[in-house]
Amino acid sequence: MFEPQCPLLRRRRPCRACRTTREPRRAPPRGPSPKWISTLPPATILLRLFEKTQRLRRLGWFGYLFGAAGLGLALAVRFAVDDHLVGYPYVTFFPVVVLTTFLGGVRAGIWTAAASGLASWYFFIEPQYSLVLSWPSTWLALGFFLLVVTVEITLIHMMEVSLDRLQEERRESARLAEQRRVLFQELQHRVANNLAIVSSVLALQGRRAGAGSTTALALEDARERLATMARIHRRLYDPTSASCNLPLYLEEFSRDLVSASRREISTRVVAERFDLDVSRLTTLSLLVAELVTNALKHAFEAGRRGGEIVISLCADEEARLTLSVSDNGKGLPDGFAEAPPSGLGTQIVASLARQLGGEICWRSDGGATALVTFPLNPETPFARTLTAA
Repeated sequence: MFEPQCPLLRRRRPCRACRTTREPRRAPPRGPSPKWISTLPPATILLRLFEKTQRLRRLGWFGYLFGAAGLGLALAVRFAVDDHLVGYPYVTFFPVVVLTTFLGGVRAGIWTAAASGLASWYFFIEPQYSLVLSWPSTWLALGFFLLVVTVEITLIHMMEVSLDRLQEERRESARLAEQRRVLFQELQHRVANNLAIVSSVLALQGRRAGAGSTTALALEDARERLATMARIHRRLYDPTSASCNLPLYLEEFSRDLVSASRREISTRVVAERFDLDVSRLTTLSLLVAELVTNALKHAFEAGRRGGEIVISLCADEEARLTLSVSDNGKGLPDGFAEAPPSGLGTQIVASLARQLGGEICWRSDGGATALVTFPLNPETPFARTLTAA
């Protein structure tokens, strides 16, 4: 089996893309996943709980039932510890008002607050078992209770209003995102169709120019490149794929290129998964397409079987990627590696490499090998220097 020459053999640890020995990557130790409650700030936890209990607040009967049960429990506890809470008639009722408003809504909270105030006034404010307004004790006690429960209910009501606004904004954002997605798909569909139309027009013009003529060959070359761009466009902007599996994408893409050429040439892709944005992935795809197309045209003689093109993509320890496209064909012409000719294909390959912020070199050893080294991050000094050059 033909093996590509590893462009990174000078490293201590060659990448696994070249099937050479490499130390396994050791992931940092991970303990048990903490619960979401332990990883969120208190305000976020409170908002999550408030959002999860929204259904209960929409049940009108639940709030009043919960408030009545809580009022009975608060009365029982207050009577049980009456000797220890002299002068604090409302201590056991404040939590009931808060919980009822939180779980049952503002109306149930107001009802519970009014019932709690009357019960405390009647049972625990002097003179007991009466609703006499004595100055200043009863007035101050009722005023303090009214102030506290008003603040509690108002704060919870503001939380409810904020939650409603947040949900409305989420629905609006989801609607706008869906609208943008549909418009984007329509745009990409029209772009792909336009590329196909232009490709067909070029094919018709090539037939009119006459088979074998210079104009026909140039038009056919342009048509093939346009068809390749359309193929890349459809794959990268496929709405059914949430993310791009780079090794699988390169394998399917190279197989399509070989199938379109109607040559009995096999392809093999050995690559690692990297996160590349669509713009850089498009440039990388065009570069691979150009190198594979050049190999199909020039590396193998007509009618040859058993040819193989190997595409490898690996990274070094300096966050630089090396793309290697190798074949086991007849190799490069003499002097090509030292001084590549200024043909259209060579110029396109060099231009695409510069767009990636990288550089290209050629080797001929049991076939032709094109090596393109470029940074994983386009903002690195290495990329800026090459792009400026």
